[in-house]
Amino acid sequence: MWLVRPWLGGVAMVALVVIWLGALAWSVQLRRSGMYDGLGEAAATVRLNGIALWCYLQSAEQWRERVRELRASGAPAEQSLAARSALANRLRAAWLVAAGDEQHALALEYLRRAVRAAPERVDLRCLLIRARADAAEDVDPKMEFLRLAYRHDAACALWMLGEIFWQDGQPEAAEAYLRRAVARKPELAGAHLLLAEIERADGNRKAALEHAVQAQAHARSLDERLKAAEEVTGSGGGALSREQIIGEYLWGRYGWGAVSVVALVLFVAHPALIALCRRRRQRSSAAIAS
Repeated sequence: MWLVRPWLGGVAMVALVVIWLGALAWSVQLRRSGMYDGLGEAAATVRLNGIALWCYLQSAEQWRERVRELRASGAPAEQSLAARSALANRLRAAWLVAAGDEQHALALEYLRRAVRAAPERVDLRCLLIRARADAAEDVDPKMEFLRLAYRHDAACALWMLGEIFWQDGQPEAAEAYLRRAVARKPELAGAHLLLAEIERADGNRKAALEHAVQAQAHARSLDERLKAAEEVTGSGGGALSREQIIGEYLWGRYGWGAVSVVALVLFVAHPALIALCRRRRQRSSAAIAS
C-alpha cells in the first residue's frame, strides 16, 4: 500500500490543526481579537491575503466594540487611547495586506480609518501622507511633514523630510533632519541608511560605515537588510552575502511552515518509502545469494 489510510491521515491532520488552534487560543488567553490576529498573521505569511484581510478586519471590529464599551462606561482616557490604538493597529495591518495585494484604493481607505481611530498616532499620519502622495492625491508632502515635524518633533516626519530634501539636491538640510530623526528614534533603519549614503557621497566612509551598521542592526524588512548590507560593504565593512541574507529571512518567515509540510509529506508517504527500502534490501540479498 502506497499511502496511509485516508481516515488515519485525515484524523492526524485534524488533530494537528486542533492542537495548533488550542496553542493559539492559549497564547492569546481565549481573546477573539487575538485569535483573529494570529490567524491573520499566519494567512498573510503564506500569502492568503483574502483570509488575512478578513481576519484583521474581524479583529478590528472586536476592538471597535471595546472602544464603544469604554466610552459608554466613562472609562479613563488612558484605557480608551490604548483600545483606539489597538484598533488602529489592526486597520494598519489590513492596509498592509491590501496594499501588498495591489488594492490601492481600499488600502488607502483602511489607513484613513486607522488615523481616524487614533489621531494622536503621528506615525499613522506620516504613513497616510506618504500613501496619499504615492496615490497622486492633491497633497503637498513637504508642507505636511514640516507641520508634523515642528508641532510634534516626530521622528517619522523628520525622516521623510530628510528623504525629500535629499531628492531635491539639498544634502545639508537632509542631513540635519535625518540626524534629528535618529536622535529621536535610533531604530529608524531607513534614516540610518540615507545618512550612510550621504556620508559616503561626501567621502566620509567611517561615518557612513557607522550608520550602515546601525541600519543593519535595526533593519526589519528584507529590503532594508539587503540595502544595509550593501551600504556596509560599500563603506569598507564586512556583511553577509545577499544569498545568506535572503536565506535567513526566508527561514525565519517560512521555516516552521516548511518543516510542517515536510513532516506531513513524510507521514503520508512513509509506507511507500518503507516498501522501497524493503525491495532494495531484497534485491541486494538476491544479488549476494546468486
